[in-house]
Amino acid sequence: MVDCFIITASTVDNIIEMEGSFPIEGGTSRGVRDNYLEPGGEGNLIIAFSRMGGRILPCGPVGNDYYGSFLLSSFRNEGVDTKYLKPIAGYRSPIANCLIDNKGKHSFVSQLGGCSFAEDDELFAMLGESKSFFLSGYFLSDPAHPYYDTSLKCLDYSFTHGKMIFFDPGPYVSKIRKDVIKYIMPRLTAAAFNEDEARELTGKSNPVEAIEIINSMMPAGLTIVKVGKDGCFAKRNGEAARRYPAFDVDVVDTCGCGDSFIAALMYALVNSWDDADAIVLANAVGSVMASKMGTGTKCPTFDEVVEILEMSGYTVSNNSKEEKRFLPFSVKI
Repeated sequence: MVDCFIITASTVDNIIEMEGSFPIEGGTSRGVRDNYLEPGGEGNLIIAFSRMGGRILPCGPVGNDYYGSFLLSSFRNEGVDTKYLKPIAGYRSPIANCLIDNKGKHSFVSQLGGCSFAEDDELFAMLGESKSFFLSGYFLSDPAHPYYDTSLKCLDYSFTHGKMIFFDPGPYVSKIRKDVIKYIMPRLTAAAFNEDEARELTGKSNPVEAIEIINSMMPAGLTIVKVGKDGCFAKRNGEAARRYPAFDVDVVDTCGCGDSFIAALMYALVNSWDDADAIVLANAVGSVMASKMGTGTKCPTFDEVVEILEMSGYTVSNNSKEEKRFLPFSVKI
């Protein structure tokens, strides 16, 4: 049994660290400080989850091309099981060009990938091997997306069979049909929104007001609204919203912070941590990610997360350090 099953249209990030800052005017030229490839999109979540000590099972197509080989090699180097990542003839691995300026701000010029890769019974058999399912808002933002129906079928199967269900709405949450939002929210174990996503969904700029509305849609779920350097707010039904502070780091680049945050949150909740410890771990992982440049293999390592926790007064058990796997309730004040 693995911890989490995820459908992915595995993307390669072309990271371009440019000189100067945004905006870029048409017709101008900029120098490049560095340029490199990394697994992107759900790849950030997959790698971060694995580095916490979790077992994640990604499923989806990869291009039968250089970029597809790059993705498979990168995941295997992280110990990720890639048996359900299928090279598809004629399918091109999607590329996301990520420009990062000297202030750590970024802009993506990217394509959403995906194609048919498995029958329903195959997907349900894979889900049967897992404790949880990750649902991406990217795939629900367009009914024409190849994973739209697949995602909803996997949601239904997971809910019916008692799997934990985690939701990341993504930047296109406003494009998800309201009836779909109304359908999925009561089925969720946990969902993590940033301030923009929460405002898009609720019309509320105040994160506490937004989290009240979102949580009312999730009677059995944990709702989180992330507020950048101020950490996040979290709420369960019947409880007051609580703020959890971020860790003190110099922010270098925010690419992949949300993916790293929810990966750590999922890992902790699947392994029966209480909400407070799970959110502390998620904030720690997201903060380490913000202190680094790039995505994919630049995601926080186990040792980096241990370091920031211990520097902030938390204790990580010796057993956890020996196993290189965060153990339930090993993070305590």
